[in-house]
Amino acid sequence: MKFRVNYNKVIGIIFLIISSFILYVSLIIGPSINTITGLLLLLVSVLYWQVQQLFMTMKKLN
Repeated sequence: MKFRVNYNKVIGIIFLIISSFILYVSLIIGPSINTITGLLLLLVSVLYWQVQQLFMTMKKLN
């Protein structure tokens, strides 16, 4: 089960890295649809990470 927890954390970190790269490139080039995509991916990565933390906390309580 420990492998699955690490796998879920890695997905959130990968989303965060990709979204920061997209936002960095879109800020250098100029605002475009990629800025919206980067912001959405950033939001998804943060929410994904928080849901995984909440899931693990609830599992430890049971």
